[in-house]
Amino acid sequence: PPPPGMSEVIASDTYADGAHKITGTVTKSNACDTLVTAVTVDKSTPQKVEVTLKTNKATGTCTKTNTTETFSLPFKASEDAQIHLTLNGSPFTLTPKQAD
Repeated sequence: PPPPGMSEVIASDTYADGAHKITGTVTKSNACDTLVTAVTVDKSTPQKVEVTLKTNKATGTCTKTNTTETFSLPFKASEDAQIHLTLNGSPFTLTPKQAD
């Protein structure tokens, strides 16, 4: 689990029919925090994609219990697009795919 007040992310990418889909989970420090996601695709060559995840801290009283939230972010980009991912401003990497 992440340290108190921090978030942890596990994510993977699938590609089919000209589109990526990044799916995963974020472990938040409490259930009251909200997850905000954004994807920006740059039309450069090779394409660059910014995937931003942010946990907004809730105001008021909330029990500090780690909570997992699932996300799915589909976007159109080339298969070899360079994908840069951040959680609360810190870079993270995709979880390697398991061999079938």
